[in-house]
Amino acid sequence: MFFLCVRLPVNEVENEIRASVAVDQGRLLLKAPTGSGKSTTVPGMVRGECEGQVVVVQPRRMAARLLAEFVAKQMGTLLGKGVGYAVRFENQSGPETEILFVTDGVLQRMLLDDPELSGVGAVVFDEFHERRLSSDLSLARVLDLQESVRPDLRVVVMSATLETGGLKDYLEPCKLVEAGGRMFPVEITYRGEGQVGRRGRAGGGAAARARVGGAALAGARGLGRVRRGAWLRRRRAARRRRAGHGHAQLGGHPPAW
Repeated sequence: MFFLCVRLPVNEVENEIRASVAVDQGRLLLKAPTGSGKSTTVPGMVRGECEGQVVVVQPRRMAARLLAEFVAKQMGTLLGKGVGYAVRFENQSGPETEILFVTDGVLQRMLLDDPELSGVGAVVFDEFHERRLSSDLSLARVLDLQESVRPDLRVVVMSATLETGGLKDYLEPCKLVEAGGRMFPVEITYRGEGQVGRRGRAGGGAAARARVGGAALAGARGLGRVRRGAWLRRRRAARRRRAGHGHAQLGGHPPAW
């Protein structure tokens, strides 16, 4: 059970998602925009409707690792226990793992070692719009397996931007479900020309002085500039002897919080 309190857009179509994978040879094509919760929430929904492990295929190793860590935290389980991941040269999973995040290369190795995917109840292809030869081959082999010796296997294909027409025809019979996104009002202000401070500090100063009711997002090119910007904010707050604005650093190696 997920302990995430926020209701995400995919929760609005949860009944349709569950119904699509609750039957043998269940196939689901889910189109949902970025930030709708499909990568973090749908695997848990699928796990509740099938017997066996849910394998979630990601196009990149970093995505598989980070998603596994996040989902494990939300489900209240240890990484490598209820939720795990397996990528090249790294495996954080065990016999108790119910949701396993992998790359398409790992899935191909799983199919070579065990062509029937014993113990797997569903295969979820996430971010399928990032198509490449390995992902197409993996999907074709999983569909062939479902149509032959594993009719109990469920197949889910998810994407944010993929054109679903041709893919739905290929997956038939399948259920097409679309989840909406959320829009938030954004106000854009410009400082004008000739107001850039010394050493390019305009962005940080503008973000610090922004009159907003929520949070301000300041972007920078490269992790080094992100770290330097955070350091400048801390130093400026220390000079003025005040706490300053709370900030979080986002980058390739963000700190734990």
